[in-house]
Amino acid sequence: MKEHAPVGRHHIVIKQRIATNPATIFPVLHIEGSSGYSIMWSLVEYFLANQSKSDTWMGDTARAIGLFYDYSIETHKLGLNKRAQFHKFLSSLERGTIDTETHQDETNLYWAPTGLDKTKRLRTRLVAFIDWIMYEELEASGKSTFIASKKKNEKLTLSLLKTARDIIKLSPMSHTKDVMKAAGQLSQSKKALGYEFEDDPKNHINAQSENKAFPVELISPLLQFGFVKNPIAENPFEREDITAKMITILLLFGGLRKSEPLHLWFNDVFPYSDFQCQAKLFHPRLAKTNLLGEKEKTREEYLKERHMRPRHDKMNSKSLRARWKTLAVDKTTYHADIFFLHPSAEAMFVTLYQMYLSYRSKLMETYVKNEGHDHPFLFVSAGVDRRTGKSYVGAPYSAKSFTESYNKALDRLEQHLGMRIERGRDAGLNPHALRHCYAQLLTDAGVNEKVIQKCMHHRTINAQEAYKGISSQKVRDVLANYSVSSVVQNKVQLTAS
Repeated sequence: MKEHAPVGRHHIVIKQRIATNPATIFPVLHIEGSSGYSIMWSLVEYFLANQSKSDTWMGDTARAIGLFYDYSIETHKLGLNKRAQFHKFLSSLERGTIDTETHQDETNLYWAPTGLDKTKRLRTRLVAFIDWIMYEELEASGKSTFIASKKKNEKLTLSLLKTARDIIKLSPMSHTKDVMKAAGQLSQSKKALGYEFEDDPKNHINAQSENKAFPVELISPLLQFGFVKNPIAENPFEREDITAKMITILLLFGGLRKSEPLHLWFNDVFPYSDFQCQAKLFHPRLAKTNLLGEKEKTREEYLKERHMRPRHDKMNSKSLRARWKTLAVDKTTYHADIFFLHPSAEAMFVTLYQMYLSYRSKLMETYVKNEGHDHPFLFVSAGVDRRTGKSYVGAPYSAKSFTESYNKALDRLEQHLGMRIERGRDAGLNPHALRHCYAQLLTDAGVNEKVIQKCMHHRTINAQEAYKGISSQKVRDVLANYSVSSVVQNKVQLTAS
């Protein structure tokens, strides 16, 4: 937990397995009552109704409700009326509960400031849950059976949340059934639960945000030197980290997100010449296997036979988990084509792919021997956990492994160039910056927006707006082509004092 995050006083959030069919796992909120801690089952039901939501979304929701419960318990002792109590909750969350001058805290919560961005996100999650509770009651013809069956401390929490919504008169239930959409609109609003935020700078700079694309001048040296582990090795897989290099090519020249290559199966790439291929990204659960003798099975069914799950399934361990963002896919086959930015990049990938299949088959022999079954994922690990001694040879390659290998490639690039390379998102050096570079190169080449949408696998054309920012270096390059300095000299006379 970050140092500035408020600490729960009367609640805890634990990731737990939920006995559903199929089983799932998500954050479970436990709130403190007179007889100890108990599960807030209404939140469990809320998560079960929204299982496709991310871990972050669920974690934020549980945290928002837990902190609201803490605040309500502590401020109840102060004798505040309900309106004042609700009005001050978000203020305390954003700015902290400790008095600036006295360093005292009348709430006894001692919350450090959470910050504007995080507070707005928690506010949105909180209101969405309140609206869902109210909608569930409306569906029950106005009968409060949904709350009546809950334990005392949970009933108190739900009652407080409902009262907050009633006081502020913001419930959208009178005119919409899409509570998630209505709550989502709150992320851009300044006022909810009686508290008005100051202007969020993000509302004014997003449209002109700087594009965090990977620097074009580093592409060639990264691919040439960054992945070389042992320059004198004869075996290409001992010489280079080819797994990480292939994934980097897919991100940089195929426009994929960091986790998407981890969903590729070994048969999702179709070479049709020595230097050309057709690569496809299939839905990890619903798409067919396209395997000989198994073509009618979905990928989920095929994996289940091997005691495995699609990699975006929340029940996976961290090493097997790979995020999946909804893409624009073919309505029949549930796939999206991967379009390489340049023929040379495609040729490089095909060459490495054909080498990789042979390398992978040897690692898979070890995996089958250890695990008792095979798996279809293209990219595999070759390592052993130094801490536990557990072998990951042949196991599906993890997102963490790629991040570590990518950072090592940047280290080698630094060494080759003899200069320090700034890291992270702001410098355009994180893995997602490779996808931004792909989009920027397409835009600079004058490619039609509809074509870019297809290449990026966006469901709407507006989604590419996030990739259209302009970098500071781009501004400098443009200004360098204009004789601005001579115009200034002619128009402005400077006098020495």
